[in-house]
Amino acid sequence: QTFNLVLETCSNARLDAGAGNGAGGADSTRAWQTFEALDAAGLEPDAATWGHLMEACVRSRQCLGGADLAGAWVVLDLMRARGVQPDVAMWTRLVQACARACVGTTGGADVEAAWRVVDTTMPLAGARPDAATWSAFIEACANAKLSVGGGGGDVARAWSAYDSMRAAGVQPTTATWAALLMACAQSRQVRGGADVAGAAGSREVVGSSSQDAITGIVSATSASTSTSTGTSTS
Repeated sequence: QTFNLVLETCSNARLDAGAGNGAGGADSTRAWQTFEALDAAGLEPDAATWGHLMEACVRSRQCLGGADLAGAWVVLDLMRARGVQPDVAMWTRLVQACARACVGTTGGADVEAAWRVVDTTMPLAGARPDAATWSAFIEACANAKLSVGGGGGDVARAWSAYDSMRAAGVQPTTATWAALLMACAQSRQVRGGADVAGAAGSREVVGSSSQDAITGIVSATSASTSTSTGTSTS
């Protein structure tokens, strides 16, 4: 219990400016030190232990300002090595780590790694991606950096993932619409954002408050694009 409380504190931490690239994120370094101390004491990690450790990796900003993706993979590998099968929620957190990582020369999300988890690793492990998993992958598409110093948001892939999600019989949630909209906003595709708002508004899964927020982001994206290009978006 004591170790799990420390791990939970690490995963909920917000490091200060003195942490450099890690500022504002969870303390994944201390989380790993705590896990190693637990292991050295001969204690067996439970579901909460794994969950807090993974959360610290996902919420970390200690790897070039992004999530500790390598650490997230290690968590899953350790679980399986000890005979613990990760559930869909844990796989989803790994996809979120891919979405929030800063990798390669562009410094964006690791979309390819996220897709391998959704398309190959999870099915082989007998885990079916759910709405949260698909939404996390679409978040990765939104956080993609298509060129060095350039814009982000791989809208085409985000919509492709949405189509695959629906083909698999998984219904979109508010998080799905938000991730799609973010992909459109990142790439400054106002029309695409309007399509998201229209589709989301036609489904009961999005309440009036969420729909208002979606419409507001579309409007803000439209205004930003108009300002940056000096043209009308109407």
